[in-house]
Amino acid sequence: MKKFIFTLSFIALFFGASFSQSSFEIYFEDQLLEPDQEITVGGEASSSAIVLDVIDVKNITSSSKAVKCAREDITIVPGTSNSFCWGLCYPPTTDTSAVSVDIDAGGMYTEFSGDYFPDGNEGASTIKYTYFDESNPSDKISVFVVYSTLVGIDDPVDYKLSAAYPNPANNFVKFDYDISKISDNSKVVIYNLLGSAVKEVRIDNSFGSLKINTSDFNEGIYFYSLVVNNEPTKTQKLIIKH
Repeated sequence: MKKFIFTLSFIALFFGASFSQSSFEIYFEDQLLEPDQEITVGGEASSSAIVLDVIDVKNITSSSKAVKCAREDITIVPGTSNSFCWGLCYPPTTDTSAVSVDIDAGGMYTEFSGDYFPDGNEGASTIKYTYFDESNPSDKISVFVVYSTLVGIDDPVDYKLSAAYPNPANNFVKFDYDISKISDNSKVVIYNLLGSAVKEVRIDNSFGSLKINTSDFNEGIYFYSLVVNNEPTKTQKLIIKH
């Protein structure tokens, strides 16, 4: 199962990215991304693959472009591997597509796929994908993708809670969890910036997915925790954007 989480962060200063005008735009689930924006794809370490297939690349110029894709490993969890598809599907040993894809003026290419193989390893790997004009490689745009597997919050043997997805959330947010080895007195609590609980949802099953309605939340930054026996575990950020 695929999960997608937006993270509104920009890491160009850390990796020397350029903000010069590009002939391209990147869309994630039909939402325009900023150049070098970071998004997160969540999944479980036991998954055979975590697949990102909702990134689209648009040519915003008045002429057709022959576009290639390059992949760069930024931080990689040991024991994992990754590959991508751009026109053709390439093995983990290939970093730049051998073929280009023709994108018409004003057109969009929707067949990109990034594939991450956790092979049972927990953690987060960051991979940079760059799409560039074959005849002018400096005309490019990039996105940073964090592939994050389900990790434990306090004691990974006892209970687990995934990152929130989607993030930013609009009308709902979801979490995957496993509390099968602990007390059933557990819930997910969402807090505002003042630390006040704005929503509490009890977890009734030992494992599964929890969906929380956020349509009545004001836009802004919140935090959430898995609360076990009235003790909150590690707190993480949630962004609401309508």
